[in-house]
Amino acid sequence: MTEPSQLKESWELLDQAVNRLEAAQAVLAKKVELQKTSASDRHDDTNELQEQNRGLQDVNDTVSKRLDGVIDRLKSMLEV
Repeated sequence: MTEPSQLKESWELLDQAVNRLEAAQAVLAKKVELQKTSASDRHDDTNELQEQNRGLQDVNDTVSKRLDGVIDRLKSMLEV
């Protein structure tokens, strides 16, 4: 039969182990939340960069068309 002092010591050890597990779980939960926030920030940054890229592509297309027009006019002027 287990003595009361051994039973008490076992409960104390179990309580300490549970406290350590709870503390580890809290630390892990914080790390997971930070990773989610970081991933969300990266996603937002990616979206912003994609929007900027689309805008730059539009500007590039416009400038390219205008330059093509100027080049065509210069060619026609030189052929005369």
